Amino acid sequence: MLPGRVRLLLRALAALALVGCLGAPPAAAAPTRPEYIAQVDPICQDGQKEVEHLIRNYVPSLDAEKYKRAARILLRSLMRYEA
Repeated sequence: MLPGRVRLLLRALAALALVGCLGAPPAAAAPTRPEYIAQVDPICQDGQKEVEHLIRNYVPSLDAEKYKRAARILLRSLMRYEA
C-alpha cells in the first residue's frame, strides 16, 4: 500500500491529466481562413474607400503645401469614417 501523501499526489496528477485532456478546446473551434475573410472583408472594403479618397485628395494637398485644405479633407474623411 502506498503512503497517504503519495496516493493523494497520484490522484491529483490523474485528475489534472483528465482535465487537461477533456478541458482543452478542439482546434476546430477557431475560424478557418475563408470564414475569417468572410467576416473581415466588408470591414476592409469600407476602409479601402476612405483610403482611396485620402490618397486622391489629401496627399496631393500636402504635396502642394495647402495645409488648410488638407486638414479639411482629413477631418471630413474622419467624420465619414466614424459614422
